[in-house]
Amino acid sequence: MSGFFSQENNAVASWFLGPRAENSEFVLEFYKEIIDEQVKARTTDYFPTDPFFITETMQNSPEYKSNMNSLRAQLHNISELLAKKTVPFWSPRYMAHMSMEATMPSNLGYLAALQYNQNNVAIEASPLTTWLEIFTGKKLCEMLGFTVHWDINESIDTIDERKQHHLNYSQNQRMGAARNLKFYPLSLRLAVDNGPLSFISSSFKVELANGSHKLLKECSTWELLNLKPTTVLDIPDQLFNKYGISSQFLQEVLNEKYIIQTVGKDYLEEKFHIKESIVYFASETMHYSWPKGCAIVGIGSKNLIGVPVDDAARMDIDKLKELLRKCVEKRQAVYAVVAIMGSTEHGACDPLVKLRKDFERDHGLSFVIHADAAWGGYFRSMLIKPHRSSLKARRRQGLEEKDDSFVPLLALHPHTEKHLDRLKDCDSITVDPHKSGYVPYPAGGLCYRDQRMRYLVTWTSPVINRANEESIGIYGVEGSNPGAAAVATFLSQDAIGLLQKVMDYCWDKQLFHIYCHWATMSTKEDDFIVTPFNMLPAEKLGPKEVDGKINEDVIEANYLNQRLYKKFSLTTSKDTNSNKPLNRLGLKGDQDLYVLINVVMSPWVTEFEFLRELTAMFKETLQEIVKNARRENPSHVYYLGNQDKMKLDDIARNGSSFKGVIYRDFDPNTGIPIEWIKDFQVTNVQVLKKRHLATRFQDTNYPKDHMPFYIYGTEQELHIDHMLLKSPSIQLSADCVELILTSGELTSAQRENGVIVHFTEVRETTMQLFPEIKPYPEIKNGPGLDVFDKKNPIAKGMIMLPSRGKGCLYADSYMINNDPTAEKKVKNGKITDRQKIMPIRKYYAKKFDHKEELHWYEEKVE
Repeated sequence: MSGFFSQENNAVASWFLGPRAENSEFVLEFYKEIIDEQVKARTTDYFPTDPFFITETMQNSPEYKSNMNSLRAQLHNISELLAKKTVPFWSPRYMAHMSMEATMPSNLGYLAALQYNQNNVAIEASPLTTWLEIFTGKKLCEMLGFTVHWDINESIDTIDERKQHHLNYSQNQRMGAARNLKFYPLSLRLAVDNGPLSFISSSFKVELANGSHKLLKECSTWELLNLKPTTVLDIPDQLFNKYGISSQFLQEVLNEKYIIQTVGKDYLEEKFHIKESIVYFASETMHYSWPKGCAIVGIGSKNLIGVPVDDAARMDIDKLKELLRKCVEKRQAVYAVVAIMGSTEHGACDPLVKLRKDFERDHGLSFVIHADAAWGGYFRSMLIKPHRSSLKARRRQGLEEKDDSFVPLLALHPHTEKHLDRLKDCDSITVDPHKSGYVPYPAGGLCYRDQRMRYLVTWTSPVINRANEESIGIYGVEGSNPGAAAVATFLSQDAIGLLQKVMDYCWDKQLFHIYCHWATMSTKEDDFIVTPFNMLPAEKLGPKEVDGKINEDVIEANYLNQRLYKKFSLTTSKDTNSNKPLNRLGLKGDQDLYVLINVVMSPWVTEFEFLRELTAMFKETLQEIVKNARRENPSHVYYLGNQDKMKLDDIARNGSSFKGVIYRDFDPNTGIPIEWIKDFQVTNVQVLKKRHLATRFQDTNYPKDHMPFYIYGTEQELHIDHMLLKSPSIQLSADCVELILTSGELTSAQRENGVIVHFTEVRETTMQLFPEIKPYPEIKNGPGLDVFDKKNPIAKGMIMLPSRGKGCLYADSYMINNDPTAEKKVKNGKITDRQKIMPIRKYYAKKFDHKEELHWYEEKVE
């Protein structure tokens, strides 16, 4: 290769160990240097005259040698297991999670710092790594567009522990800061009304959200809850400048019995008669950690309101405005609005529009604006030109002044570029170096536009706090955290950079090529559809049809995607990585859709035809799954089966006939049913009940206080079958049941045609956790189990199940949910590798779905 692409690949090649460990020679050299420096630090630099505590005699002892041999064997064993059974993030064949091989500098930095076991909770336990965490945090702030003030000559070579700029970038405090900010004015008001700050009540004014000024003691609860974030953060400075109130005195006064961290949220809400719970707004594509965080800090997950998204999975700003207007009408305060900049499932960037000022001016409503850019934050580096404000400001080869006019291989979408640039207007931003920063876990970050926000989640202790010495550990809730993570992030960012051309090298070409392959995978000749999330121009003409008809059922689409996931995923410790490569579908309904996520982080995907090979393998697997899923072979699930292959629709119609076969048992080694009687004709089939189980034929609501069965037969014999209306389900059947009626009657016609019987003393929802079916938009063809007339049934009574020898009972929660085309392994009469299904309930799982014991239908018949 030559020209620009050659320079690009040469640069990237020096950043990683490599898919085939091509840089192992250099890594070994660097590892040796790390250990050599550690030896030097312990033997030469620090009290070199100290004696050696581990002597040669000790090292020659049997106990010592035995332990070393054991360690050697165990290390070899765990290394071998890791090599075989961990996800191969390093390979260009892997394109799923937001994970890839960490950069060589970050791994080396982590390993080097790990030898010193620094704890960044306190500066005396981590004097260097604390400074590196602060420095690295400032670099992240700079990348995200925040204004950063650097000390003169501030660099790794001129560390001055007496002049630190503090920035804690732990993400655990993101919600606590917004909560504490919201309640701070209320706490201050209590201290001013009847507390130690009452002497300022007649003169201390604050600026309201609409720009007017008012005495704090005269502000309403609504006004106090909606002070601008900057107004709240300015209060300590105002009190010092006007009244000489020191920050230490203010903190002690509020901490004693006023601040939310001391008295709790419920106390303040009761004191100020807050009836409407304060809420958080976030895009519906939010990460699962958001509701978890609301639960932890006491906000409550129900008060985290999801804002609907558009077809591009971006927050619908008009919907957000509607929700905010409702809050104004109800006088319901808002903690924050969260924009997702690079959603986990979709990679979408929410619009960062300037609507807060409008609501502050027109409605007196103010809130924090937070950007969750854990994944997308590093993409903003593609907007940053090299400059001289940061560390050494050196130009690496390819980043000289004359090359500062940057044209990326694949430009960001205009929407994405616009709103990534607006990150600089947010109050706080989450960014994770351990995602798109290619740094080892854990390295999560939280950056503030105004560094004073960190004081809202400050906890000091005599153990970690000294006069004139501040530690990272006092800001946040996590306490101990490894200095190695800070060193890893620092060294990677310092060695590689956070500028335009750097990250473009890793992303542009790969993203473009893989997208093209997915977008063009399905053609007119294929019987499947691949739909890229970002809509293609051709898609606007309408969805593609398969065999003249397109699948409209979400459950069927989910089935296909789940089969693909299982085929390509490493999900248990029993699997090895040696053979694991890698509502615009015309669907109807509002159920959750199971989608396949493809995250491209490897810079090597487009080399050596790998991409063509991987997508061809994916397509081949997809075609095979579609083919198998369409095979009709009910003999795997019936005792009475059809001898010749037929479709179920051809069997289940009045008057039909077929050549039958009766299966006696299942082969204990293969799992294949054993034929007992065959070559006979089944004739005059009569269909009593025939109902499709697709979503459109299901009820919107499942009955919650009873359990439905079909009951059918004659005057002499009655049989019951549990209605299969959900997936997963359970098959419960009984013949020759005894019906004892206490009122009403069943006519001969009703018995022959079958009716629905509701077991009112048995509640199926307590036994089975069915997925909730959301309303189907057009056709409601369910049996109406949720609207039956409980007061006027046809009849009431009791059903007695048959005793042994007088009838048959059938119960199955495995075969009814099993995929007949899924692979399974059988050894010594036991299924050793069953298809994994979620147990319906532990009750049934214990009876019918043991992991290694034979099911009832797998037992040998003597």
